[in-house]
Amino acid sequence: MVVVVIYKSVIDSTKIGFFYQVLEKMKDINQLQAFIPESLNKLRQYDIQKNGELVDTLECYLNVSQSLKKTSELMFIHYRTASYRLQKIIEITNIDFNNPAEVLSVRIGLIAIRVLEVM
Repeated sequence: MVVVVIYKSVIDSTKIGFFYQVLEKMKDINQLQAFIPESLNKLRQYDIQKNGELVDTLECYLNVSQSLKKTSELMFIHYRTASYRLQKIIEITNIDFNNPAEVLSVRIGLIAIRVLEVM
């Protein structure tokens, strides 16, 4: 069993869904990296360069049904900060949050990132 830390809390991997279960079983880093969309890789690189929290913000935003209010509350940041971060995420990635297939691809990529972090 793998335990993952997300948003400063510990979550048992058995509770976060099918995709995590599948990706968790992969041992080849290249296979896992193939699940990360290029847009998400751009965002990760931006975070590394700027010591940012955009990937975490994106993950939180998606986990709370795309609610800026809930994102700001969970991340302990001002609503305007969450809004600014979301605009920056869109600027960097061009993610269309109204496209369910694209959002699913990003969510799977986020799970792959978290699995890679614990490998």
